[in-house]
Amino acid sequence: MLIIIDETTGQVVGTAATGQRIDLPGGAVAMGAIHGARVTTTTASFLFLEPVMAPPESSGPVVTEQPPTYDAATGVATIRTVLSDDTRPIAEQRADKIAAAMAEAERRIAAGTVVGGVPFRCDDRSVGRISGMMVSAQRGKVPIVFKTQAGNTVTITTALEAEALFDAASAHVAAMLAASSALQDAIGAMNATAIATLDVTAAIHW
Repeated sequence: MLIIIDETTGQVVGTAATGQRIDLPGGAVAMGAIHGARVTTTTASFLFLEPVMAPPESSGPVVTEQPPTYDAATGVATIRTVLSDDTRPIAEQRADKIAAAMAEAERRIAAGTVVGGVPFRCDDRSVGRISGMMVSAQRGKVPIVFKTQAGNTVTITTALEAEALFDAASAHVAAMLAASSALQDAIGAMNATAIATLDVTAAIHW
């Protein structure tokens, strides 16, 4: 395997098999690339190197490899193995972490959101009740008085108030589902080390 380095930026831009025809950025083509070959275009210079397989930094089961890196100072491309205590296939590790992310999304949806300083749960049952109250208010059946699970007494006197509450609850659900989708996509591209260290409950993901 060859590592393709853009010498203009010093970044690894791809990999290729030795002797393979390679289409490069900018329309350039490398025919039968070999170690040490260089292709220059009007905007960049691409170097082909065989990577050095660096040993793991500690002992343990080897489950995957990190993306190749390039050190412009030494001119060496390196691939380092990644270690993990979880020796299951990477697909199983991803599936478990994705399931955890989905569970966290449901937990956050149910925990709800705050509207006007009052916390409202947003699980299916609660949103269903809010939707029903909105319809009643739109039909003029007000005031509507109820107490939240947190013990706050709420009085809805207009359809606009009910609609605002429903919109806030729906927006919260949508935001959590969107965050969950993005997190699941990210997990799908992670290696074993990233999966093992990922905390799906961290606020930064939501």
